[in-house]
Amino acid sequence: MFTLMWKFDNPNAADTTGSPELAFETPSAGDGFAFRVAVHCAREAGGGRRARRSAPDLGAEREEVLDRARTVVRETCRRHPAFRPESAEREVNRRLEAELRDGPWTVRVEVGLTEEVRRLQQTNLIAQHKVVTEAESTELRLERLHALSTRCEGFLRAAGHSWETLYALRLAEDPGAAADILARMVEDRRETATDLTKLVAKITEAQRTAGLYDLVLASENALRQAFERLGVPLPPLDPDSPFAPMAESA
Repeated sequence: MFTLMWKFDNPNAADTTGSPELAFETPSAGDGFAFRVAVHCAREAGGGRRARRSAPDLGAEREEVLDRARTVVRETCRRHPAFRPESAEREVNRRLEAELRDGPWTVRVEVGLTEEVRRLQQTNLIAQHKVVTEAESTELRLERLHALSTRCEGFLRAAGHSWETLYALRLAEDPGAAADILARMVEDRRETATDLTKLVAKITEAQRTAGLYDLVLASENALRQAFERLGVPLPPLDPDSPFAPMAESA
């Protein structure tokens, strides 16, 4: 919108002021799009010779100021992209202020987007907002994954040093099955101890001819005592086991 307002003293009609309105579009850089321009123009009241001017003289002066403003607007806006009306507006007003500094006229220009460019700008801003939002979501997701993976690493590292971890997880998932989980844990420990005892017996039998029999017997006795202190019940020794005589002597 191009708005032109002026004020002046008219000796023939002291109360004659007007504010007609003009609207025009001017090309932006590349001439592919245009800006919408609004110009507000006012004349300071003066005395002496200026006050004695006739209305037609002031009208001609106004048209001259208007033509100068239009020229400055077109020249300046052609140097700015259609999506940057704020930069065009700053330069236009700076130039007009410098050119009209010594005169009675003051001009203020407003530069805006055309509807076509506004729609494109809206689409562009929505696309940019989507990119920013997705980037922020991805960053947040990565931060949460990093924190979670760090906690999982710590959990797994600690679990590697404790055989109770598996049963603790089962108990956390199903607190109502505490009795069954505890019974399963005790049974698993018993089976593990049994398997270990059998393994030691096999190793002892295999090493009998190697002169390590006494060492193995002592190791087996130490293992059984360790399990007993841990409260792990061990199965009775087979009478044919090579450890049976040692157990009887103990």
